[in-house]
Amino acid sequence: MTITIVIVDDDAAFRDILRFRLEQEADLEVLAAVENGRAAIAAVRKHLPDIVIMDVNMPELGGIDTTRALIFEAPEAKVIALSGSCEDETRRGILAAGAVAFVHKDHASEDLLPAIRAAAGRLPPAVSESD
Repeated sequence: MTITIVIVDDDAAFRDILRFRLEQEADLEVLAAVENGRAAIAAVRKHLPDIVIMDVNMPELGGIDTTRALIFEAPEAKVIALSGSCEDETRRGILAAGAVAFVHKDHASEDLLPAIRAAAGRLPPAVSESD
């Protein structure tokens, strides 16, 4: 079963790279990649994804406020926070708003896929002993 995703990040190049990387996974489908919180709310209403990957720091409507709105509006969508900030206050704020996980952008290549699968209640594919 496919895990559906909406990406929310104000950096267009980062959105494109992340979308490309996630779409390489057979069990993931990116339904939308949007630039701000207002667009995120519209995309979640339209697509009803399993996962929302949310940049914490964005103009117009930031990740914390957007997460609060999404948790109220679409509680079945799991928000994974993504940030370049290492500040504990940023992490605490987004998790208090309802995000189920926090991934630092510098570690996204290692930590994001396991966080997505964990949030969706899926274990990573088993590795056979012969691999």
